[in-house]
Amino acid sequence: MYLPRLRKLSDAYEEIKRLDPETALTFRQLRSMAERRDLTILKYNNAWVVNMDELFAHFTTRGVTRCINENFWQNEFATICPKGSIMTLPDLCLLFQNQDSNSLIYNRNLRKFLQENDELYIALNQNRWFINFPEFYRKINPLGVCQKETLPRIRGQISALKLIKQTYPKPKIKKEYLLQILQMSTVKKYQIGGHWLINYDEFEQEFLRHFYVVKKTN
Repeated sequence: MYLPRLRKLSDAYEEIKRLDPETALTFRQLRSMAERRDLTILKYNNAWVVNMDELFAHFTTRGVTRCINENFWQNEFATICPKGSIMTLPDLCLLFQNQDSNSLIYNRNLRKFLQENDELYIALNQNRWFINFPEFYRKINPLGVCQKETLPRIRGQISALKLIKQTYPKPKIKKEYLLQILQMSTVKKYQIGGHWLINYDEFEQEFLRHFYVVKKTN
């Protein structure tokens, strides 16, 4: 079953920099995205939290993969809780940690979140907490994201043009031609703070497809 990869904003940015040290996305821009609610923002123990898969998909033309079919989710929930909808606190934490070692869902952290959302759990005593898994899941994945995503190479416009020329030096391509490709609807472009962020992977793919089609027909 798909489980959202939840990160605090600061941790999300650190992970992006680790995956792609050359990314053009800055932490300030990421925070602005959160403030503008361009992403689904959860409040988890007084911190802003994002789903990494939604964040990565935001920078693609395809966008986030969602499933809004209730029967689909009921079947998914049944694989986790075959005897009902209730899970113990340790089992829930283990479920997330097994899929994502950096998950925010761990015992002490989760207790604070549940106490802020008391409709999600029943505490028989201090050591025995039972969670309504479907309700908890909907709380942390309100969009119904259902697919893991990979981080695209995010570059500024100037950097994207420079990189494509360095990668494919021959034959020389005019800047005007590259800008036309960059403006295609199949290349994701995101404007924030007066800057354009480009999905370089889509730009490169479109460049290769379009360039070689033109070359072949000529």
